[in-house]
Amino acid sequence: MALTEITIADFLSRLAEHEKWMTVGAPPDGGQLKLIDCSVSDLSLRNRSLCSAEIVRSRVSGSVFEACDFSYSLLLESDFSGCRFLKCTFRKANLGYTDCSSVDFSGSDLTRADFRNAILRDGNLSGCDLSWAWLVDTDLR
Repeated sequence: MALTEITIADFLSRLAEHEKWMTVGAPPDGGQLKLIDCSVSDLSLRNRSLCSAEIVRSRVSGSVFEACDFSYSLLLESDFSGCRFLKCTFRKANLGYTDCSSVDFSGSDLTRADFRNAILRDGNLSGCDLSWAWLVDTDLR
């Protein structure tokens, strides 16, 4: 399946709408960040809220996220290989069937994160809180 390329400017615009949606509540016209079958690269985000975002069957590459909040997000069947998530929060996030090969999660809170059938091969989990994380059939080599 072909992925729709999203520019950094478009992603940032969607993220601003999402953060407004999170603050005000769910307006009838939407606002939640949803990337389905999309591709975006070279993002650099710090202290941003992606809580309850949906990134499904998408590819995020060459990106760095620092102190970002992905709590309750659906990050299903996506490819984040090589990205850096430094001191990020993934409380109750669903990363099932994701490719997180060589991802740096240093210092992140992965409490109750669902990594079922995910690939974390060659990843860095140093300093992470993995309390109650679901690591069923997860590739941790």
